[in-house]
Amino acid sequence: MPTLDFKGKSFVYTHHLSVPFRELVVDTKKSHPAEGAKPSLEDNLIIRGDNLHALKALLPIYAGNSSGFIVLASGCSPCPDGGV
Repeated sequence: MPTLDFKGKSFVYTHHLSVPFRELVVDTKKSHPAEGAKPSLEDNLIIRGDNLHALKALLPIYAGNSSGFIVLASGCSPCPDGGV
């Protein structure tokens, strides 16, 4: 099987261990739960911030769950040619 080797590969493999865990907190002012329900972390989430911090915060909730769907969207500007 082919492998990909590059300078600093060992650092990349262990970098997530140096990222501190941050707890997700529901902002009830910005939440829109179903009528009669309380806001929770089990609904659809929009998390603003660093992707690595967000993924590490989601790990305790979704570890071992293959039915989750995560979309990472960068905050970059549109392409110069007008594309997205």
